This record gives sequence, C-alpha cells and structure tokens, in this order.
Amino acid sequence: MFVVFEGIDGSGKTTVSNLVAKALRERGIEIDHIREGGEFASPLVSRMREFGKNTQNLALRPLPEFLMYVARDAQLLAECINPTLSQGGLVFADRYLYSYEVLGHYGRGLELDEVRSIIDVVAGGVWPDLVVLMDVDPHLARARRRVSKLKQKAKGKKKASGGGSRKGLGGVGMLHRLRDGYLQIAERDPKRWLVIDNGNSELDVVVNRVTEAIASLYEGASTAKVVASTTISQRKPIALQSPTVESARDAFYEMISARRVKEAPVAAYFLAGLVGDEAHKWRLELAKEAPQVVAYGLRGLADKGSWQLRNDLREKAPHFVAKSLSGSALDEEMTEEMRRSLFAEVPLAVLDTLGGSGSELAWQYRESLESSDPHAVVGSLRRMSCDRSWQWRERYSKAAGPNPLEDILIARPLLESIRSLSDERAWEIRRTCLENSPVQVLKSLHGLECKESWKLREQFADLAPKVVLRTFDGQDSDAAWAMRKRFASKAKEAIDSMRGMDNEVAWGIRDVMTDIWPSTVAKSLGDLADSERGQKIITLLLSNNPNNISLLKHATQIASALATGGAGRRRILNET
Repeated sequence: MFVVFEGIDGSGKTTVSNLVAKALRERGIEIDHIREGGEFASPLVSRMREFGKNTQNLALRPLPEFLMYVARDAQLLAECINPTLSQGGLVFADRYLYSYEVLGHYGRGLELDEVRSIIDVVAGGVWPDLVVLMDVDPHLARARRRVSKLKQKAKGKKKASGGGSRKGLGGVGMLHRLRDGYLQIAERDPKRWLVIDNGNSELDVVVNRVTEAIASLYEGASTAKVVASTTISQRKPIALQSPTVESARDAFYEMISARRVKEAPVAAYFLAGLVGDEAHKWRLELAKEAPQVVAYGLRGLADKGSWQLRNDLREKAPHFVAKSLSGSALDEEMTEEMRRSLFAEVPLAVLDTLGGSGSELAWQYRESLESSDPHAVVGSLRRMSCDRSWQWRERYSKAAGPNPLEDILIARPLLESIRSLSDERAWEIRRTCLENSPVQVLKSLHGLECKESWKLREQFADLAPKVVLRTFDGQDSDAAWAMRKRFASKAKEAIDSMRGMDNEVAWGIRDVMTDIWPSTVAKSLGDLADSERGQKIITLLLSNNPNNISLLKHATQIASALATGGAGRRRILNET
C-alpha cells in the first residue's frame, strides 16, 4: 500500500507523516517512510534535492527544473518505493509526482498536458492508494517556517551557505499558486485525496484521524469510503462586526488568543512590529512561552514597554534582543548602551545591526572581530563607500587568496557589503560574482537606478521575482512601473515596492489587486491609509476578506497609527 503526504512548505506534512508513522508502528504495522524525519532514504536523492534547492543554480529554467525533479522521484520509485510495494509493504512518501505537477504548471507556468504526459511515463502506473493533503493558509505556513528558522537560530544552528532555496525566490505568490494547484488536483480526484485543514485543527486530532484512515485502508476498506468518512471539525471563522480597522483589530487579537492555544510561537510571530498597548500586553503573555520569537518581534519598536521587554528577555534571548536594535525611531543613547552590554555575548548579532554605520564604536567592534569573523565584519560594511570601508574590503579579499571571488563563502559577504553602491569597484565585484552568487548580486542592487542594474533585473526577474522586486522600493521610473505591472498578479513584492506612493498608476495597481493581494494592498498605502481614498480601499478589503490573517494584522497597525498623532503616525504607517 502506498500513501503520500502533500502540501505547501510549512503545511505540516512532514510533522504529520512522521507522527502518523509512529502511531501506526505502535499498532504493529510496518512502514517504509522514504523521507523519515525529513531525510530521504536514498543518499543520491538527497544530493539531487540539494542541487535543486541551491540558489547558486538560479539559471535553471522551468522545464529542466521540472525534469530534474521528476527524475528524483523516478530514482525513489526504483530504489525505495517499488521494492517495498512488490513485497506487499506499506510505503509513506513526503511528496510525490503531484508536487512537480503543481510546481511545473501552477508555479512555473509549464503547459499542463506536457507536464502530465511526462509524469505519467515516470510513474509507470504507480499511484498512491491515498493522498493526504495538508491544507493551510499560505500566510500561516510562512509564519510556521519563519518560527522554525528562528528556533534553529536560537539553538545556534547556522543556515546553509546558499541561504533559502530557489523555490523560495518566487515569494509568497508562489505559495498561493501551489496551494491552488493542490486543491484543483484534489478536486479532480476526490476519491483518492483526503484534504485536511491543518491551519485551525489541533495536531493530535489531525494525527489521530489520519492514523485511523490509513489503518482502515490497510485493513481493507476502500479509499473512497475512508476519504468520505474522515472528518475533522473546524473552528468557525472570526466575524467582523464592521469593515473598519477598529473591528479588524478586535478580530486580530481574537485570532491571536485562539492561535496561542495551538501554537504560541506562531501567535508571537504575528505580533512582530505591531505597536500599541494591546500588542504589548500580548507580548508580555507570550514571552513566557516564546521568548525568542517575542524578542525577534521587537525590531524597531521604540516605546517604553518594548525597551523594558528587551531588558527582561536579555538572558533568554540575547541574540534576538540584539537584532531588534535597529530602526530610525530608537533612542540612540539607549541603543548604544544595550549594544555594549550584549556585545561580549552575541557580538555578531550586535554587529549586524551596525550595517552601514561609520561611528567609531562600530569600527571598534569591527576591529575586535576582524580576525575571528572576517565574513561578518565585511558584511557589516553594506552601503558604505568611504575609503576606510574599501580598504577593509581589499584587505579581506587579499587575505582570502589569489582568486577570492571564485569562493562562494568569500564572495557573498563582499556582495552584502556593496549593497546600494554604484561605483565601478562595486560593479566589478558584481560582474565577477554573477555566475557563482547570482542571488547575492541581485540583492546588492537595492536602490540602484542605473541601466546596468535594470539590465540584471530584467535578466533574472522571472527566476527570482521576490529578490528583484525588493531592489527598487519607492522608485518612480518607467522601468519600475513596467515591472510592477508585469508581476503584480504573481508577486506581492511588486506592490510592497510602492508603499506610500501617491499617483494614478499606483492607485490603479491597488484597485486591480484588491482581490489577489488584499493585505499587501493595505500595507502599500503607508500614510495614505489616512486619506479618503485609502479608507475606501481598506473598507472594501475588510468587507471581502474578513478572515485574512495578514490583512487583519495590517489593519490593526493602521488602527494603532491613526490613534497616534503627527510624525509618529507617519512613521508607523510607512516604516513598520
């Protein structure tokens, strides 16, 4: 018997599949899980997976990417799945060929007929008896993944040298398209697909229901009967009393209260950056259960309560307290005092908040770390074009050997250090590093408006829209508006890049995208949220999307900002 677990990244499919496998084994049922604990049973497939994830391979186009992924499953079929099935065993797979149909067609835009014909050949008639689709709101899935990464960081685990994955470069828009694709396939084959709401259901309930469904199937029940009889009650949607930011704020905190019971760290994540007494009250509550995530969410917050919370969390979450010390609103004297107190314990986190700073204290910190952490020190020079910064870059390059830019680990901090720099020395580094570190080269274009920067954006926009669209925030050029229009329906970052912009082109994009990116349209308003036109859009967004988690959060921030006067209101709306 063959069972597959599917879903977007962050949907919980790996967690649930492993817990269900454990529960079934406790009943005496033997299972071959070909991705136990997130690790493939085949070392070769693991290596193939790393190639596909590696952002160094950004130039990989949709068709060869698709062929590579289905080749991966062809190897799993031959090496792991078919041998067990031929002996009458039970096989669990965390993803199968459906994932690559979804990625190839719904994610990358390949023709469905072509994708299906290739997949059918690779499958060779081997299809699962049951597909368990873990369905979840992409906003929630993204929050879960971010929390997972924060937990890893809190344990001292470093991210891989590549950072992120190629698929992630598509942004949240990719997650939305993939989710829609899964749901369409499930609707196409309802007797085989068991769709589970893993956004609001309790984990133990989900695991028990799925375990019972698979046990029944193993004992001889039909798949259609198992799917039809497996139900999980869902929480009722939160109803807005009225389409106003005040009502949205009440609904948001009701959601936080419900989410805390299920996933306290995720609830804390949704509070990140929010101002106001209610947000602070919830941070105090959640700091007991998720101190690292709460500390992470203090970034840029300058109120008295946030400073006190930083002090309270210094011992439990020093790394994230240090990382929160950035933002134009922070009191400079208090910030420097806390940096000094944390530097001995978490020097790299403190250094990261000094990116672009030319203060003598910043240079002292760099000097003290130059021998032990030269990569981090050079990365902290971002946006700095002074002679002193270039001397440090040159010293770093010379110390690395004869061809330093051919080494990815050497090149990437150097590319971080030239972010937003447009002189010829910076461009020489970009050109040399483009083949080995394309994503980092693209990130370094932030704020640039020259022809060469736009040539690179055009070259890689289809392959890494999230990264490219983030590099021209606030630009009011024909090239910027053309790219925003081109990607607005697929990548929310196109709308993020026009925050607070008040012209007819910007308003036109907002009007068209209200149904596709409601929360991002609200955020893009900036201080225009206080205008008559902005208020009309917010009312429309809340009327049509009363349970959009991200929209409720942005509306909550708007409500807090509108209760604040003068420059504070503008700062909250435009910066947080």
